[in-house]
Amino acid sequence: MRKLNLLIIIIVLALLLTGCGFSQYKSDAGAVITKYFEAVNDGDFAAALDFYTPDFFENVSKSDMQHFLESRNNELGDMQKYWIISWRVHQMEFIGGPDKGRELISCHLVIKVTYSSGSAIEKYILKRDEETGEFAISWYDDDYPGYLLFRLLPF
Repeated sequence: MRKLNLLIIIIVLALLLTGCGFSQYKSDAGAVITKYFEAVNDGDFAAALDFYTPDFFENVSKSDMQHFLESRNNELGDMQKYWIISWRVHQMEFIGGPDKGRELISCHLVIKVTYSSGSAIEKYILKRDEETGEFAISWYDDDYPGYLLFRLLPF
């Protein structure tokens, strides 16, 4: 019985400690998304691009992404509101090999965005920089038909 109580205490403490980190990650990533949407809402698409990781722009140029954001704004209108539909925090630590001890943390968000002439479900992955601890957008997708064309056709 005593061993069982000790085991329960250890599990509860582990969950509490883990939860605290995840809450902080969620808060930090949420702050980045808020600033990103403020820039988008202000029509400052160049500033919005500053919230993406350099890795993101290995697959698409900054000018193409800015053109997409501007085109979406022209078609769907100004952003009215957004709300987060779901959150997931992923934490992975390498336990062996050359990356032993490295920790990768990402937040996956699904966000419903209402614009003046329509709406979209937008998906983001924000990756935490291992050196600075800052989050930035490393992946984006949405259900806006123009984004599919954006991914398939060069501008």
